[in-house]
Amino acid sequence: MHRPFSFAQVSAIEEKNTILSPSPNSVENTKTADSARSAELINTIRKKTAGRAQKYIADICLVGGSTRVSSKLYQSALETARVNGDTLWIAGSMEGLCSSQFLMEVCLLLFAGCCLL
Repeated sequence: MHRPFSFAQVSAIEEKNTILSPSPNSVENTKTADSARSAELINTIRKKTAGRAQKYIADICLVGGSTRVSSKLYQSALETARVNGDTLWIAGSMEGLCSSQFLMEVCLLLFAGCCLL
């Protein structure tokens, strides 16, 4: 036979249901906060994408032998990555910048008639 709930049990069940089922106002506030976070995330992704594209183009220029252009593009990508806090691409841009600077120095030494050994 089913026993009726006590007052304490009913209160606990009602409190549990209140906690688990959000009010309509809190749902709307959550949606507004989520949309604001989404807009901020999209804006950050767009900014990061621009810097990453610059680094990618600089990589292609470096492979193609255009060290001066790649050096300028790496510097631009490095500045953009620093502003956006994109640490992995900061490191990649620094690596590319070092490579392009090194290749420019090697080319200057070779064309000047100097020996590397």
